[in-house]
Amino acid sequence: MTFFELLTLAAMVAFRQAAIDIAVFEVGLGGRLDSTNVISPLVCVITEIGIDHTAQLGDTIAEIAREKAGIIKPGVPVVCGASDTEAQKIIALTARDAEAPLLVFGRDYHLRHFSREGREITFTSDVRGHRYEKVLLRHPGRFMAENATHALCALEILASEPDLLPEPLDRERAIDAIARTELPGRFEVFEGRPLLVIDSSHNEVSIKAAMQTAKALAGGPIVCVTGIAADKDIEACLKHIAAGADGAIFTHYYSPRESQPLELLRTYEKFGGKNGSTEEHPEAALEEAIQQAGEEGMVLVTGSVYLAGLLRAAAAEYAESQ
Repeated sequence: MTFFELLTLAAMVAFRQAAIDIAVFEVGLGGRLDSTNVISPLVCVITEIGIDHTAQLGDTIAEIAREKAGIIKPGVPVVCGASDTEAQKIIALTARDAEAPLLVFGRDYHLRHFSREGREITFTSDVRGHRYEKVLLRHPGRFMAENATHALCALEILASEPDLLPEPLDRERAIDAIARTELPGRFEVFEGRPLLVIDSSHNEVSIKAAMQTAKALAGGPIVCVTGIAADKDIEACLKHIAAGADGAIFTHYYSPRESQPLELLRTYEKFGGKNGSTEEHPEAALEEAIQQAGEEGMVLVTGSVYLAGLLRAAAAEYAESQ
């Protein structure tokens, strides 16, 4: 039994002992062969699809989409947030074969009136005939408004089933729950001069979104502290960092899967990245980035969940010292 399989089983036991009404299971890797796929779901949600875990899932969006679509079950509604047309086609065909109702983001449910004010965003979602107006999310990224809209769509599907929820759906409470949601390590902003952001993006899709959010939020130079696993599409990831960063420091995060900082630096410079360097210790890399960014800039720690976790405590200390 793998570590993830053991955690999945432990969660199932804990949920059963607590006599919960509804559980949310997130797939660990792929979908078709993931240990969470033994459950019989009430609704399946597939979010944006990018190139990741290629050794297990395949080298193309189509191959990865087939693995993700493996969570679709006969007759069970599917919420599809994937924007790639090929991925959408594969998910649609899988849903059709399973006679599973399919709701596609941008076609069957929508994100409207998105706006960003400082570190927060507000948006409106149109979902299954209901409008969620001026939803507040304490996160600066548009991608999180999209994720919240997928969640609201899944919630509306659950609410449409008779006697499934313990009480009728209170949409104002759903809006309040989103406003109270905290997302540690997901473009988490720590106040200071410069701003310090801890971000767990680790593939092309998420790093691209992180760089877009950083550009929208930063008032000055963006300096990245980065480590990336060797099994990722490193060129695709670093292409976005090179295009958006004013400097980057590549470092270790003490994992057997990590890429060597010097190799990351060479790839970053290959795509025209500016002011690149390496640093053996992540804490030292963070300190150097803070100096480089200056008071008007932003330090963005990104590229790895492990690196984000490693430096989050230092980020909290930094914010407290300001």
